[in-house]
Amino acid sequence: MAFTFALWNVEHFKDNPGRMKIVADELKAAHPAGKEIDVFGILEVETLNIVNLITEHFPNYDFHLTDGPQVQEILIGVKRGRFSQKVFTQKREFKAGNEFLRPGHLVALREMSNDKWTQMLFLHTDSGVDASGFGNRYKMFESVAKMRKALAKQAQDLDRLIVLGDLNTMGLHYPKRSKVVVTGSEEIAELAKFTSLSLASKDVDATWKDANRRIKDSNLDHVLHSPGLALADLGIGTPKSLFANSPVKIHTAGWPKKSGAIQDDFVRNISDHAILVGETVD
Repeated sequence: MAFTFALWNVEHFKDNPGRMKIVADELKAAHPAGKEIDVFGILEVETLNIVNLITEHFPNYDFHLTDGPQVQEILIGVKRGRFSQKVFTQKREFKAGNEFLRPGHLVALREMSNDKWTQMLFLHTDSGVDASGFGNRYKMFESVAKMRKALAKQAQDLDRLIVLGDLNTMGLHYPKRSKVVVTGSEEIAELAKFTSLSLASKDVDATWKDANRRIKDSNLDHVLHSPGLALADLGIGTPKSLFANSPVKIHTAGWPKKSGAIQDDFVRNISDHAILVGETVD
């Protein structure tokens, strides 16, 4: 059974009913073919009241929210009736030794048609171009690599892992100098090699925009998946993207599909991150 999924970092997401409606409407319209999103994750949730608000807009979904001393949480929504079973787990090893970092949020989904399990790991890794931020990301990606290796050692049909999130692939700058040791592009390129996962192509490169336009648009949000788990083509790369005029696996919604003053207002008041939308293949 194929299913659709989405990821969105809604910056500092609090209990604002007006903002919640816009977020819900954007998620409902995010798939390029108009399909409902079966599984979605929202990053940077900062209040438990979000659950009460979002259930009003998605009454046919079950929700699970991470919990801990961190300010920001990860909320997962799964549509009822799409899977025979679902299991939610907080993966605290992704806190990388810092109790205030977000844990990983793993949801295991048992598909009705083939009885296979698909593991989806939602992540919000440490940010920053300093040694601390870069090092914490490395530790988190190392945990991803260990998870993939453990799955690959089991039966082949269990190696069905999707990792998606704001991975903050900013690179590493040498302390107190402007010299860049590892660029963001280099960090992204190493992700697939390091984790033994496939990096899904997107229709645009940059997924984050500075509301004040002082910083260049950045490629921070990604989807990786087990090589044997196929994703559907969901569009064509934009003319200036890495996959220009070629089929891509991830469709972006939100600010990349807006322009001018409407885009500026959206980035400033709703989210400076794009929505990533994908779909598995039977």
